[in-house]
Amino acid sequence: MKMYRLLMMLICLGIGWLGEQQAQASGVAWDADMRAAVASAPNGMTMAALFEVAGVDFSATQLVDGAVTKQSIAQITNDNIQPRSEQVGAFWSQKLGKTSAKVDLTHDTRWSFWLYFGHKTTNLSSGMAFVLQNDDGGTHAIANGGKGQSLGVWAGDRNGFLSANFLAQSAIQNSWALEFDTTVNNAPRVGAGSFYDHEGIASRGPHIASAYPGQAATYKQYGSRNKYYYALNHQQAKAMSHPADGKWRHVTIDWHAQKSQLTYAFNDRHLETRQPVPPEVQDTVTVDLKKLSPDGQTAAESATWGITGSTGKSNSANQLIVLDETPRQLHFKTSAQTMVMKGAAVQRTLTAGDAVTAGTQLRDVMRATDLRATTGGTLTQGTAYLPMGSVIKRLNGQFFADGQTPLYSLHGNDLLAERVDFASEQPVFTQKAPSLQFMLNGEAQAMARDTYVSPRKVIFAGPDHYVEMASVGYTVQRKLNLKLENLGASEVSLEKDEDLTVTARLSNQGQPLDADAMKDNRLKIRVNDRTFSLEQLKGNWQGMTGRFQFVIPNAQLKAGTNQISIAARNRQDEAQPLKIVATQHSGELAFESMPCYCAFQGRLTGKQQLISRDKDWQLCVRDSRGRGNSWQLQLCVSQPFTTSKGRELRGNVVYRKQSSTQTVGTAPIVIEQRSTKTDDERTDVASSWAADTGLLVLADADATAGDYQGELRWQLTDAP
Repeated sequence: MKMYRLLMMLICLGIGWLGEQQAQASGVAWDADMRAAVASAPNGMTMAALFEVAGVDFSATQLVDGAVTKQSIAQITNDNIQPRSEQVGAFWSQKLGKTSAKVDLTHDTRWSFWLYFGHKTTNLSSGMAFVLQNDDGGTHAIANGGKGQSLGVWAGDRNGFLSANFLAQSAIQNSWALEFDTTVNNAPRVGAGSFYDHEGIASRGPHIASAYPGQAATYKQYGSRNKYYYALNHQQAKAMSHPADGKWRHVTIDWHAQKSQLTYAFNDRHLETRQPVPPEVQDTVTVDLKKLSPDGQTAAESATWGITGSTGKSNSANQLIVLDETPRQLHFKTSAQTMVMKGAAVQRTLTAGDAVTAGTQLRDVMRATDLRATTGGTLTQGTAYLPMGSVIKRLNGQFFADGQTPLYSLHGNDLLAERVDFASEQPVFTQKAPSLQFMLNGEAQAMARDTYVSPRKVIFAGPDHYVEMASVGYTVQRKLNLKLENLGASEVSLEKDEDLTVTARLSNQGQPLDADAMKDNRLKIRVNDRTFSLEQLKGNWQGMTGRFQFVIPNAQLKAGTNQISIAARNRQDEAQPLKIVATQHSGELAFESMPCYCAFQGRLTGKQQLISRDKDWQLCVRDSRGRGNSWQLQLCVSQPFTTSKGRELRGNVVYRKQSSTQTVGTAPIVIEQRSTKTDDERTDVASSWAADTGLLVLADADATAGDYQGELRWQLTDAP
């Protein structure tokens, strides 16, 4: 008996010393890690009314305001405000009005929360535990007799004198705990209080496991009489990755009453989107509810629940909790829609990833309906995050009760803000008006580039509820004022067989298009009655300036005037077409050589006879107008042949072929005609004349000798 009293005195002194250290450490530790943790914390429900914090003896736990909701972050332990101090912390569900402090274990229920373990890789915190308990201490229960390994719920192995039965009495009684243990305790020394993780998975690193803290069978004894130390009999231990990396991790816990089983999923939601992801760790554990009952014989039908945590003298961290779903919370059906409007009519409802164009009228409607509304209702704080004003012009918005009764209308400054808050002055979520709604009307603005509008949140939070809704994310497509500029002449003259090179620029009203916009440029080039793409004309974009160039082959041009039009399109935006007129010269039809001062010479016989030509006659036609063109060679006598004294030649000039003879008079006659077979063709007419063919003089029998002069007119015409 003497030893028992001495032992009790030592334990009390130990508790008193620890309490003094913790009292000095009260307050919130706003170190760099704490500031970063709060800044990145997810939104959650306020904890002040439904949870006991201040009444837990020696607890280091404090409540901190979140970005949206007051007192929504519980700092279970801090990163040692007081060096070398040990900390324990806890919060417990407490009674509020008619709302019981305990969770009903005869019905299925759910917990959902976020955990933060600090940012250390060494000397980190000990961890935290989710606890169901029916300890006599109720909402004041805490296991504060141990060091860091107790996590505020397990027994404190502080000396070597205690049996397992006596040791278990220093834990939270009639309880079951699911631990998230970050530090391996594996030091086999009497009184060290650091051996609970000696065996199995728990000895290898951070882990999740469960057991009954108030049961002697939970503790495995090592050592000899008066030199005992203990390990923990972990149930279904699971390894987890190092969690003290400065990131929040989500936990979902589902209670299945019929099977008396609890299923947990660790790290199962994305922090920013809050959408489910494959859990890092998950398991289902059977809970013996008799061990939660004070009599140990009947199954407990309810329990107080909460979170505990601890640190050691040389290891500490900011350990934080945010709750987003609890058994006593109001349960909601939610909806969030972003609709394209035309007047009062809904044109379509956007889905994630959809796109809208500038000028589109948009309406966001987010509604939460309480599935268990009461006559009394509840007070709430509403927060709406508005889309970027530079992208969506906010026209008007309101909070409604049941979609009809206005509670708060957004005024001028609200419509310019990123976030709008309001507090209801009357109960909401009542039986008569079980829903709360936020509506925002806006208009998509003209943007120089595609701009993503991220999902926007609306949050309703109160002492017994937290509900968060988010609109879909969508894109406002760019609106461009496309402009085409010709960097060359608008009227071009081309020689035959010459290609046309065109250089132009496409811009956003003089400003270069960005890289994403450039990908969507489409050009159509029309040459007379044919349409080409830039690629078909072997064109290309020259860098990112919007400058482009292409070549129209001469084969695509016709002789004379060519109409060229360039059209540019970028998605739904079009530029004013660019016009170019190209005139292509078609070649020419001409005499390459012709007889200018030529003669006929012969001796008269007194009979009608043909007088032949001299040897210096040359007559050649050049047609460079292209294949398939035709021409005619015509001839007439423009001045009759006479002597110097005016005597006129008796006879006629004739053009003679093998089968015919034509008299050349004062009216033009066709003597030769051709259709070209090549693009550039030369016809030597005179070379085909024989001595008795071609151009000759047919002298009459009475013609007299003499020197005669006259003039012949040669005429070349474009004729079939």
